[in-house]
Parts: sequence; C-alpha cells; structure tokens
Amino acid sequence: MFAAPGAALRGQLPHQVQAVRGHGAADVAVPVAALVFGLPNVQVQVLPDTAGAHAAVHGEFQILGFPELIATDVVYLEHLTSSIYVEREAEVFRYSLAFDQLRTLALSPDDSRAVIEAQAATLK
Repeated sequence: MFAAPGAALRGQLPHQVQAVRGHGAADVAVPVAALVFGLPNVQVQVLPDTAGAHAAVHGEFQILGFPELIATDVVYLEHLTSSIYVEREAEVFRYSLAFDQLRTLALSPDDSRAVIEAQAATLK
C-alpha cells in the first residue's frame, strides 16, 4: 500500500512537522512513531525530495490485496469529494508497478526511521 500522508512522504515530512507544532501533536509524535515501527506487518519508507519525479506524483493510492481465491487486488483512490475503486487488472498492474518504483526510490526502512525520529525529536 502506498499512501502519501501515512506511508511514504515526498518532501512532506518537514511540512507536516511544521503544521503540527503548537497543536499538542509533539507530545504524541514520538510514541506514535515508536508504535508504528514496532508493528511486524508495517514497513515505513520515506520518499525524499532527491527522488525527483515519480509514479505517484499525482496523488496517493492504496493497493488492497486479497487472497487470490477470494478476490483480485483493488486500487483505492480518494479525492476531496469522492473515491474510486480501480478493479481492471491492467490498471491495477500499473499501480503495482508504480508502487514498486516508489519502494525502489524510497529510503530503506532503517534510514526512513532515522529521518522520522530526527524530525520528531525537533518537536520536543
């Protein structure tokens, strides 16, 4: 799954950190990050500004994976006033390729954790 606000961030981390200052979020930022990093089924990767143009530059998307016997994967797109489920196999495949590109361009999970923890430390 790729979700810009919650998973991979392209140049948004400093802006989000700045946006939450003074709103009590500093008190929960570090504990929440520690909780997320401790989950065995979550991998967090930061997409740095140096990654340049990428496949998700137009917005966030989520790939919902299901066991093949139950259903095929579906892509979920959420917009300001609506949402869309993409089910056509060829289109879902293109989003899968985009997701693979994002993972390749992003920092490693360890480096991503270091970046997020460094930003969270500035909130204290």
